[in-house]
Amino acid sequence: PVQGLRELMRWIKRRGIAAAAVTNAPRPNALMILEGIGLAADFAPVVIGPECSNAKPHPEPYLAAMRKLGLQPEDCVAVEDSVTGATAAVAAGVHTIGILTSQTA
Repeated sequence: PVQGLRELMRWIKRRGIAAAAVTNAPRPNALMILEGIGLAADFAPVVIGPECSNAKPHPEPYLAAMRKLGLQPEDCVAVEDSVTGATAAVAAGVHTIGILTSQTA
């Protein structure tokens, strides 16, 4: 996983903050990765973009996650490592943090 992810998830869990995974990856891939890094239990719901009416960069996957969690955009933060993901999060009105994993500055 990205450096610092486990520590961030522990911090989130200790505070009782909900965490969703919002991805355009196929569900089997997303679940395999979350299980493989030992964080599957930390993300609920797992929202799959192509299972929504529109995938990222459309905001619908983020809007779906917020509906499932009963949250408003101003109450959420997205951490994104892709341009399409960041575009979707911003369009959904979510505070967005972009991290460079596969993208270059």
